[in-house]
Amino acid sequence: GIDEYGCIFDIGIDEGIFTQKGAWVYYNGENFAQGRDNAIEKLKSSPEIVSVIKGQWVLIQYLARIAVSLQTLLFLN
Repeated sequence: GIDEYGCIFDIGIDEGIFTQKGAWVYYNGENFAQGRDNAIEKLKSSPEIVSVIKGQWVLIQYLARIAVSLQTLLFLN
């Protein structure tokens, strides 16, 4: 099946919520975990961080849609 926490971690990396330096994963500039698997395990016990990542992802998607709408309006006018 689909690993929900793995997907959340991947979104966090893709959107810059997490950063990586080598095997180390950072969240808000602080050491979060060493390696993807450990970061995913830590997410499972960090519902507040999962909630923040989901919220940031929704906001990013919303802003992207607004940007596309604005581009369309500017192009049509």
